[in-house]
Amino acid sequence: FNMKTIYSNLIRKAIFLVSMLVILGSAAGPVTALRNTVVDDSLLLAPAANDDFSHAVNITALPFRRTLSPFEATEAVDDPTATRCNLAPGPATVWYKYRPAAKIMVHMDTIGSSYDTYMAIWRGARGSLTAEACNDDADAATFASAINITLSAGVMYYIEVAQFNGNIADTGVESVKPAVDLASDKTAGAKHVFRLVRIVTRTFKSDGTQDGYVIESKETSGKGLLKDSVLPYLRVGDDEKKRQYRGFLSFNTSALPDNAVVNFALVKLKRSLVSSGSVFTKLGKVKVDIRLPYFGTGLALASADFEAAASRTSVGTLGTAAVSGWFQANLRSTSFAFVNRKGSTQFRLMFPKDDNNDTVADYIRFFSGNSVETNKPILVVRYYIP
Repeated sequence: FNMKTIYSNLIRKAIFLVSMLVILGSAAGPVTALRNTVVDDSLLLAPAANDDFSHAVNITALPFRRTLSPFEATEAVDDPTATRCNLAPGPATVWYKYRPAAKIMVHMDTIGSSYDTYMAIWRGARGSLTAEACNDDADAATFASAINITLSAGVMYYIEVAQFNGNIADTGVESVKPAVDLASDKTAGAKHVFRLVRIVTRTFKSDGTQDGYVIESKETSGKGLLKDSVLPYLRVGDDEKKRQYRGFLSFNTSALPDNAVVNFALVKLKRSLVSSGSVFTKLGKVKVDIRLPYFGTGLALASADFEAAASRTSVGTLGTAAVSGWFQANLRSTSFAFVNRKGSTQFRLMFPKDDNNDTVADYIRFFSGNSVETNKPILVVRYYIP
């Protein structure tokens, strides 16, 4: 045998086989062609079925929940940049899509995932997506992401869940890692959790039998003296003796599901009378305290509710500009845990300045739950079921 000829033939066969592999690889379709081979080379598990934009999971009904464990994902070279959150494309992305039949308010999150996520919502087509919203961390205590958004009817929304890639600890990590060990290449098989649920809005009217106001016993005493829970209004401000008025509202919120997760709440009150247009200049903006289930020792209004402890103080501030006579306070998230799912939720209203020492009564009156139905104070609560 001619060894030179045999060697030459082997070389030609090797070249032919390599060429065929290249051709077959190119013909594998856009999904394969678009994957980042550097990331793919590091995979420790098969990637999730919705690893690529073209294979986004189609959500047809709510609530939708998906848990994958162990979980692996890769990135595509055309994954979009979440500029709204100032984040680079994540090294591990999965996709969902949802087209609502009607306008709807929804909540989505990755709470329960074992790796640091960010989430983005897009419209459009691959390669020309338009950002609608994004979130990195739902709060300072978690690596999970959450978005509350109103979606339009008939529009296809694409939801991207990606591994956070915005700091040194995450950069270069090619396999999904738990949040506690993002920089380690030794951990694989993270847990991926995604849910998309409807946000429900409930409106409550205050209970006039527990609404009212309490007046201070004397200036700077910090103790309540007299109460009134019968009049069709409550009073906030001071009197000519420099004593402070504090108002109280009570709402029966037991209709909320026991497992409701509140993500928005506001209080609205309608003005009955204001002593002068300068009351806010003199005393500031009305602040709101919350108490679960009630201030003091019972549901009924008592003089001691004036100084009773709150579950949380200053959870909201009434605006100074009324809309059709209505003032509104959007409540801070620190209040949400104290919206009672099993009974009443109460609020206390007061100006930050107890009085302005001018021996002139400066106050504002709001209609209470003893007023006609259209004037009663309102509590609006939005929530979802996890």
